[in-house]
Amino acid sequence: MSEIPNFDALVTRKALSGDKVRIDDILNKPIIVTGFQVSMA
Repeated sequence: MSEIPNFDALVTRKALSGDKVRIDDILNKPIIVTGFQVSMA
């Protein structure tokens, strides 16, 4: 059986930036994504 790869080692930079929020602060509220990146390895 092969070992499960560590995908965190493949990431060279963080995709998200900004402040952390608690899940209680965003439950039952709309979430608007203002930026994203799609990439293929």
